[in-house]
Amino acid sequence: MYVVVAMITVIALPFLALGIALVALRAWNYVSRQRYIGFFHPYAASGGGGERVLFCALQALPASANVVIYIGDAITVETLLKDAQNRFNFKAQDIKCKVNVFHLKYRYLLEAKYYPRFTLLGQSLGSMILGLEAFLRCPVTVWIDTTGCAFTYPCAWLGGATVVTYTHYPTISMDMLQVVARRDVTYNNSADVAGSRTKSQAKLWYYQFFAYLYGFVGAFASIVMVNSGWTYNHIRELWKRNKPLVVYPPCGSSSFEVFPLSGRSRIALSVGQFRPEKDHSLQLAALKVLIQKHPEESKDFKLVLLGSCRGQEDEARVQALRNECDELGISDQVEFVVNASYGTLKEYLAKALIGLHTMRNEHFGIGIVEMMAAGMVVIAHNSGGPAVDIVKPGTGYLASAADEYASAMYQILTNRSNEDIQRNGRASSHRFSDEVFQEAFCAALSPIFNQ
Repeated sequence: MYVVVAMITVIALPFLALGIALVALRAWNYVSRQRYIGFFHPYAASGGGGERVLFCALQALPASANVVIYIGDAITVETLLKDAQNRFNFKAQDIKCKVNVFHLKYRYLLEAKYYPRFTLLGQSLGSMILGLEAFLRCPVTVWIDTTGCAFTYPCAWLGGATVVTYTHYPTISMDMLQVVARRDVTYNNSADVAGSRTKSQAKLWYYQFFAYLYGFVGAFASIVMVNSGWTYNHIRELWKRNKPLVVYPPCGSSSFEVFPLSGRSRIALSVGQFRPEKDHSLQLAALKVLIQKHPEESKDFKLVLLGSCRGQEDEARVQALRNECDELGISDQVEFVVNASYGTLKEYLAKALIGLHTMRNEHFGIGIVEMMAAGMVVIAHNSGGPAVDIVKPGTGYLASAADEYASAMYQILTNRSNEDIQRNGRASSHRFSDEVFQEAFCAALSPIFNQ
């Protein structure tokens, strides 16, 4: 009996100590008059769309704000801001608030490779440990998560911080549950699982359990911002206690508006990493349909797949796509531009007529906004953020199947002029400017600054 009690005591002591530490921090935050704002962004040096949100948010904060960025890289704040300035085309002096960085030692806990099974749950629990490291070693009064790590919220809340989130994409969505329930084969639901009733039911129970946990931790956020109407609908469904605010991400595409609308080449441009969810195969299938149905109109037409590879898996995917082109007999009309420079990207944005996007249920779609700003006629997948928020009537086309994409491309190629839709698309892209984001971000945070 004494052994059991001793074992329970040993197990409980670390959790008790953690609870006491968080309560002590909560008391400190309550009596302290200093306000520190912490941005939880472990991959702040990565240079993606999420990082653009972070640095535009910093520009929106007043000079009186004291900010710390939790980051996994051993990097100085000067180097971080300089790199961001080069990548995102802004001046470091545009950031008026005081910024420091705090190096996180356990960022590796976020990496999927450590969780070959129950990946969602493993990464989420890893983020909770990382959040504890951040908050216990460098406590703040306002915790702003800009990466979607919702399992950090209870720790920050227990420590007395006001929790704010800018969510790009829900960790789990109702669409994911529906895919498993229907037993569809997709990039995140293998044929092995979809083909088994038992495995599908087990995975559905796992997803439902995780969705409940995700809703529970999400309730600790006081201010919830989301990047699109699609994300809003899912977060509203999962985090029932919160009403999100839609704050469109800053796309920084105004520099592309100098490109001419006329004189465009007969090129369809696809921009995006070579990842399975981007569904480049659908683009190849659409081109094949176009060539078969309209050989004369498409013989001088080219599809350019421009994107980056993150490693060997992506490189293998590019080779698989090349092989697919050979099988379809369209290799002469497809060009791969891998790991291109920013200058090369701008060259294609300036001359291509059509912009292709085929990812199903993309949460937003910054690449689509960039193509619209550049003066291209976009054909985006009829789902997610592109359908809900970006492509409005008269600003572009929406499609789902290969023949729908082929039909839209044929219409664009045979139009006497596309300049009306090009102008409309460019004007519509102004809704996603840096200035609009900063104004909306400050408005969302006003209850905190007005305290």
